[in-house]
Amino acid sequence: MREKKVIRTVPIYFFILKVPGRGVRRTITVIYKLGTVLNIFLNPDGAKRAPLRERVFSAFPGAGEKADARVKGRLEDYFRQKKRGFDLKYDLSGLTPFQRKVLSETASIPHGKCLSYSELGRKLGNPGLARAVGSALAANPVPILIPCHRVVKADGSTGGFMSRKTDATGWKSFLIGLESDGTRLETGKVSRVPSRRSS
Repeated sequence: MREKKVIRTVPIYFFILKVPGRGVRRTITVIYKLGTVLNIFLNPDGAKRAPLRERVFSAFPGAGEKADARVKGRLEDYFRQKKRGFDLKYDLSGLTPFQRKVLSETASIPHGKCLSYSELGRKLGNPGLARAVGSALAANPVPILIPCHRVVKADGSTGGFMSRKTDATGWKSFLIGLESDGTRLETGKVSRVPSRRSS
């Protein structure tokens, strides 16, 4: 009699993190397995917990709710402006080679700086790739870890975010403002201003 092969699945977990800050009503949902971040959902302001959990269960049936202390701590440090970069692992295996290339280049944009879609295309070898760059950024499963919010339109307006044509949720403006190292938003546009921080 042959033994049946047992296939063990790695459990997937999620947690909902309230973004620290006075008057901030934002939350993010982080989905991970074995310390590797699979997805980050940037939730609408004031979103209720039950629909957020349902969104996770529809995308990841059987996911358990449990926070990874290391992942949670790194994200809290970012939102409290104690940490600028991340040393967290994430999974981009479901993306095309072009999408991964765009996201890899996006990950190199320094904290507090912004590039236009065409500037990012130029770094990839073709400034005419602006729309393709935007489409690739819309597929980013781990916003914040890969800072797609740092890519704006050539005129300085925020442009699309999270697969939308505009920054309807306000997340992109919020994240750019959070990182404001001499970059600020004025009426929905990014403008370069001298840094107020001393070197």
